[in-house]
Amino acid sequence: MKKIIFFIVFSLVTSVTSRAQGYVRMIILDINNVSGNSDYDYLEGTITKAIRKELQKNAAFVELEKEKWQKIAEKNYIFKKDMHTKTAAVNLGLLTNQDVVLAGFFNINNSARGNSELSGYILLYSISKKELVVSIPLNVPISGEMFDAIDKAAIESAEALNKVLPNLDDWKRSGMAAFARPKQNHINLGSGALINLFSSNSFESLEQGSGLSPAVFTLSFKFQLEYLRHQVFFPWLVAGVSGHYYTGSTSVPVKVASGTIPVSLQSFGGELMAAYKYLISDRLYILGGVASGYQMSNYRLDFSSDSLTVLDSTTNRQLQSETVTVNEVIFSPFARVVYRITQNIDTGLDLRQTNFLYNRENTGGIQILFLVGYGF
Repeated sequence: MKKIIFFIVFSLVTSVTSRAQGYVRMIILDINNVSGNSDYDYLEGTITKAIRKELQKNAAFVELEKEKWQKIAEKNYIFKKDMHTKTAAVNLGLLTNQDVVLAGFFNINNSARGNSELSGYILLYSISKKELVVSIPLNVPISGEMFDAIDKAAIESAEALNKVLPNLDDWKRSGMAAFARPKQNHINLGSGALINLFSSNSFESLEQGSGLSPAVFTLSFKFQLEYLRHQVFFPWLVAGVSGHYYTGSTSVPVKVASGTIPVSLQSFGGELMAAYKYLISDRLYILGGVASGYQMSNYRLDFSSDSLTVLDSTTNRQLQSETVTVNEVIFSPFARVVYRITQNIDTGLDLRQTNFLYNRENTGGIQILFLVGYGF
């Protein structure tokens, strides 16, 4: 019998505390008044507040703000009267990316003697297992000592819940408590390289703009500044905007003549970004998404070489150099791994396939970017 009890408790604990950081993300729903008598609605907040207060003493959890889960519940037609049910609680937990949802309900029972009693259950749902893991009876006499009885019931409920929730002291000692609440706003500074894989590497002619694109550069360097906002509409959605600068140089052969032309690049652009955030732990996560935008590239062609003479078609004089401006559309699917060094400082590695669309041509390459960010 002892082995069976141990197995049940162990299963409940592992189902709730499987997160590596040693705490759970939790929604605490109001304990629902299902009696139909609105005179007792005020007890919903009283009981919920008392249980929350006791849980905060020993349980390691981060509670999702009521305003956030209420908005998501309304958008997904999860109604207050159903909040204590398994279907509503688990669905809300899934939509908000939580580990557990605490809910409950109470009814009012009137006896023939004229005595009334509040009775119901406190319920804890595991979102990963999609099932009820703790059910605690709630019995409070409605009398002059009702509020003392509620406090006592809250203490007893918290003691039962603490057996399956991670311990607050253990969490603090682990040093991970500082990373519990992710920063919503991030400013990132990055630098890296763009390696072009499929491209033309020579000019068909020397007409202005002919053959020019970022694809003529085997390797160019990028510097990027971006702003990202986490938890946009949904806990997993990240959106933002970035500005970047490319620079590079190369020598491009000309098919219509012997010799090469040195070409240098300076490019300025901006992109809008959207990504899905997959949380591995509080200090490590992955972003997968797309970035799309526009850039203006200035290509400087150097004609000063003795091996090639280029004449101005208007004046018939020899040109020493020419700058050609090209406007390009950018589309880049990307994946990024981010590690939080401190509460506010993180670093990341970004890998993306960058495509440049210009003059009905698609050129591009692999981009590797190292980033350092500040969250606030």
